[in-house]
Amino acid sequence: MALAVLFAMAASAVEGGTADAPGAKSLTDKAIYEQIGGKWLIEDHRMRCASVDREKPGARALAITGENIGPTHQATSVTFPPNCASGQAGLVFGFTAVSYHMYVYDIGDQAEKLCRVDRATGQAVVLWQAKKTLVANIAYDMKLEAKRRSLPGLGYTFEEGYPTGKVGLVSSAQDAAFGYLKVWDAGAWVNTAGRWMNFSDDTTMVNFEGKGRLRLGGTFEHAPILAQNLRTDAFRVEFEVRRDTEAPASFCFAFNAKDQDEYDFVRIHHDAGKTAPGGFRFVDGRAADAVAGRAGGKLPACGPKDALWVRVELNAESVLTVRAAATKEGLNAAAPCYASERFKRSGGFLGFAGGGGHIYIGSFSVTTLN
Repeated sequence: MALAVLFAMAASAVEGGTADAPGAKSLTDKAIYEQIGGKWLIEDHRMRCASVDREKPGARALAITGENIGPTHQATSVTFPPNCASGQAGLVFGFTAVSYHMYVYDIGDQAEKLCRVDRATGQAVVLWQAKKTLVANIAYDMKLEAKRRSLPGLGYTFEEGYPTGKVGLVSSAQDAAFGYLKVWDAGAWVNTAGRWMNFSDDTTMVNFEGKGRLRLGGTFEHAPILAQNLRTDAFRVEFEVRRDTEAPASFCFAFNAKDQDEYDFVRIHHDAGKTAPGGFRFVDGRAADAVAGRAGGKLPACGPKDALWVRVELNAESVLTVRAAATKEGLNAAAPCYASERFKRSGGFLGFAGGGGHIYIGSFSVTTLN
């Protein structure tokens, strides 16, 4: 499922070092990466941008690896050097002879940015950006999630499809360091517990409080886990939800799923604030669209490890309802906390996806209504 390119190398791989950095290993020694516009070293289980050629267009150092590939999930961690006040560092994808895309943290602008870069001129066109607080000498995780037409975590759609090319790292800040690089196929899945098609690297089956449960991880609402051999266009599902941290968490229940890039979902919260659910839809791998619905009865207030029982039903009249209660028996008396007539009975797989924080799903049952 995942191609992992890790910089946590064995000690024997970094012995000797180079003239400017004893104990470091040049990337060219491993013949894994193509270095462009600067020099990169491996040291202390990290990859460091040792220099940036300021005479090159754009003044950015790149470390490019792999073959030409399409939609991929990528993850890394980046640390700007002490006292760094300007520069960008992050991930590269869609690298070709003509151009590439980069998702970077910009410490000078205090922002995260998605850019398309023309290789001939070095000019970067900002496609998307958002404010982000960044401090030198602190490691920040980065995760880039892809579908066949979008980066849904950024809400950005590529109208002509996801850019194909090689992947890698980029930095305009000398001495910026990366802790790891993970790249995995956005369309690949693994069999989890013999009954789930798992598209996420952070969702798994675990034992939690004496019961086997699905653990939905992180913010990967864009990489679902779908029940195998079950397709339906009208259903009633029930399941128990818990979280294991003080911080609030959320997750997504997916339905009408054609594949990992096209499905409807309801985001449900496990928190003390009784946050109402919301409805959304992925169509042909584009960024998610909100689906109109109405809030009704409130969810129970949930602390860490408190049980939240959920019932989601899509009936023969194409009315979707969500009910929630502190006990399974309480679902029968609970008023819908979300309802919508905007979801069609198009049919497909059922499943889940992460939404924020670790969520544990147990006692999952399905009743088909068609």
